[in-house]
Amino acid sequence: MKYTLEAEISAYVFIDDSDFEILWKSAEKHYDSNVQNSTQEDGYLYRERKRRSGSDIPDYKREIKFSQRELDLAIKSLEFDSLSPEKTELKDKLTFILRDLISIKEEVNKTIQR
Repeated sequence: MKYTLEAEISAYVFIDDSDFEILWKSAEKHYDSNVQNSTQEDGYLYRERKRRSGSDIPDYKREIKFSQRELDLAIKSLEFDSLSPEKTELKDKLTFILRDLISIKEEVNKTIQR
């Protein structure tokens, strides 16, 4: 039997409350339904919003575990909205993390190929 293995890499990113609101609002009104779905029940931003509910939230609950797809959707949500300096900075940071994630994923997957 022939098969291949591929590793998936996740990024744990601390997102403060103001940046989270930027992501939420941008995704919620985005033209792409895949991006909008992230704010719907079972979407990754929806799950994160539930984790952040309540008062005096510890920092570990402000870390979002992003898959490559989720990072891509988060960046896409910030693309066409009027880009304030805060949105631009957040988009640039997430883009850097995505590029790093892809690079590491490629390195790891090279080592497991037979």
